[in-house]
Amino acid sequence: MNSGAVGCFDSLKTLDISHSMSSLKPSVDNAAQFDLLPNLEQLYLRDLDRLSCISEFSMHLGLRFAKLRFIRVERCPRMKYLLTLETAVPALEKLQEISISSCGEAAELFRCLVQDSVFPNLQTIRLSNCWKLETLCRGNGAYPRLEKVEVINCPLLKKFPHTVQNASTMQEE
Repeated sequence: MNSGAVGCFDSLKTLDISHSMSSLKPSVDNAAQFDLLPNLEQLYLRDLDRLSCISEFSMHLGLRFAKLRFIRVERCPRMKYLLTLETAVPALEKLQEISISSCGEAAELFRCLVQDSVFPNLQTIRLSNCWKLETLCRGNGAYPRLEKVEVINCPLLKKFPHTVQNASTMQEE
């Protein structure tokens, strides 16, 4: 069976979900066998009152995020973390920018279940009004191309993605 037979949206590059009271959790415990959005480059999630993490619905849709470059999440008050990283994640190798705003319950961006997580092309992280955010990833995250980190009103953020590899490219604002 090919991915086209299960309703794959090959041409979709941007997904914007906003103003929903749904948790976006699947109603049954089964995951898609194929990535239904194989060319997704941009993901926008706004005003989703019951969303606790993107992994909840990404597994249901079989999302691999192989081409995802940009994630923006705004005003998702119950989001505890962005994604669960269970293995070394080559799927996020294209990710360049993350922007998270007004997600009051978020304690970490990535729930890392592996020791080392690598984000080879992540260049920009923008965080604002995430009152409970303590870290990006409790494991050892590597951000070799990280150039810009903007943090506004995230008083508990302690673990900062600053490594020897990116020290010369970081911008201070």
